[in-house]
Amino acid sequence: MKKTILCVMCGVTLAACSSKPQTESERQRERQEQADETARKAGRDAYTAAQKAEDAAKELSNDIQHASRAAQQGWDDAKREHEQQKQDH
Repeated sequence: MKKTILCVMCGVTLAACSSKPQTESERQRERQEQADETARKAGRDAYTAAQKAEDAAKELSNDIQHASRAAQQGWDDAKREHEQQKQDH
């Protein structure tokens, strides 16, 4: 039992000693990779938002064109009715 515990302790100690600590440049590279991934995600999100805005703008443009045509038709109808009334009198 003592021999097993001693072997485990030696194994843990050896593993702890053999793993080399991260250097400053490795930590900096890791931070930079995380920052890059965050920036890429922000870029993807911005692209998605821009596409949604573009789609909404196109839909709004179509709605405005439809309303414009309807208003022009109403104008033309009123003009025609007015001219018809003038001719009738």
